[in-house]
Amino acid sequence: MSLDLRQIARLQEVLEASFQAEQARLSEVSRRIEAVQGQLAALHRTRDVEADSDLSPAAIAKADMRWRAWVEQRRRSLNNELARLMTEREARRADLATAFGKRQAAEGMLARLTEEARRKSRRQT
Repeated sequence: MSLDLRQIARLQEVLEASFQAEQARLSEVSRRIEAVQGQLAALHRTRDVEADSDLSPAAIAKADMRWRAWVEQRRRSLNNELARLMTEREARRADLATAFGKRQAAEGMLARLTEEARRKSRRQT
């Protein structure tokens, strides 16, 4: 089965759209990674605790322990999410590379068919 120039041009358009969609997916995952990294950075910032005169040192210590436990649990959760997103980013990069290769192949086919059509046209004149 032979493809003509119009079919290859249409295929190239479809592959270009696919490539752009993969770029958008990769960009979205990268944006989500940055958001999680920002949340992790916020957890690292020091917590300014003002001791209320109403609270005893024991109550402050208990609240601080609970805070630290929450921060550690949140950090674990965010690190798990970050690992998942980084794995997804690598998969998206692979998908993008595949889409790029297909797009390049279609461009090469179109260029080759265009050149062949041009040569045939010259021979006929």
